[in-house]
Amino acid sequence: MKGIAKNKKTKTTSITALELVSNNQFDLLEIKAVELLRELQETKAERDRLRSDMENSQSGLSEALESVNRELEAKEQILRRQQAVLKTKEASIQDLQQSLGEQRKQLELILAENQNLKEDIEQLRTDASGQNPMDQHSRDQIRFRLEKVVQKLDQLEKVIYAS
Repeated sequence: MKGIAKNKKTKTTSITALELVSNNQFDLLEIKAVELLRELQETKAERDRLRSDMENSQSGLSEALESVNRELEAKEQILRRQQAVLKTKEASIQDLQQSLGEQRKQLELILAENQNLKEDIEQLRTDASGQNPMDQHSRDQIRFRLEKVVQKLDQLEKVIYAS
């Protein structure tokens, strides 16, 4: 049945075309065909314009993405530098803390030695008050110890100022 229906449609189209030609309606068909061709050309032009716009927006998007990538890379480099600076500062702080600990130990030793000297001086005073004044040898020992303490205090002061 499909074959018959198809033949009828072809015959009908041919008959219609013949009737149009015979009725001088061929000009109307030509006008319609010209209109359809013009619409087709407009549609093609619109498609080409849309395709061009899409390509332009894609290239613009690619450029924007590249720009963002460059900015991110620059920021990563800045962060890396800042991390390196922080690591350096942390190492410096640890060195300073270690140096401070050593200086405290030296100060404690000096203070302990100073206390010993005070005790020695006090002992010598009490001994001297009961006996003859201090002999030269005792004085020299005290002077020597005091000079050592002063030297250590000077060294400690220099270390503190250097830090």
